[in-house]
Amino acid sequence: MEGAELEFSEDALRAIAATSMETQTGARGLRSVLETLMLEPMFALPDRPKGERYYITREMVEGKVPVTPEPEQRESLKSA
Repeated sequence: MEGAELEFSEDALRAIAATSMETQTGARGLRSVLETLMLEPMFALPDRPKGERYYITREMVEGKVPVTPEPEQRESLKSA
């Protein structure tokens, strides 16, 4: 994800850890959760403008909302 910024909320980190603990796979579980979470953005990123910022929330980790660049997140929350 070259050229993009990635930040996680405290709740998102806790949700990632909880999901990993459920699978009892340790560090591999963490990696798997993160890879699943970021799969779509990683493939879309080459076509996106450089320097986009992704702020990951608990809702994203839980699959309730898609992972999108920050400005799009704000717009989607306004219309919800």
